[in-house]
Amino acid sequence: MTDVQLAELVQERTSTAVKDALRRMGETPEPAPARKARAVAPVREPKAPKTPKAQPGVQYGLGLPGEPAKADLDAVRAVLDGVTAGLPKAELLAGCGLGKAAGAAALAALLLAGEVEKMGAGRGTKYRLGGGNHA
Repeated sequence: MTDVQLAELVQERTSTAVKDALRRMGETPEPAPARKARAVAPVREPKAPKTPKAQPGVQYGLGLPGEPAKADLDAVRAVLDGVTAGLPKAELLAGCGLGKAAGAAALAALLLAGEVEKMGAGRGTKYRLGGGNHA
């Protein structure tokens, strides 16, 4: 290959666009440093929910009057005594002869004490004595 042929090959393969791009690449500024990540906030323990103060003489959460009378408790026990299949609440309260609030309070107290057992749920709920202290 002659020098003339070699010069023609170099000229064919030399592009002014490539030369211009190489020149501009050398002129570009340095890239900006990356931003620092934000500091992660420490994880806080959740606050405990505020507990409302119970009013004296009221069982908080049940919305019922305070301690039911012993006679009311005995009336519920007497109706449930000997009932093995359980009674619906309406029949139990009717059998006790107590008002709705007094009967519900006595029933709730006996449930909490473990003397009365609640069976089922919803409209099929029945109550019977559950083996606690029946004094």
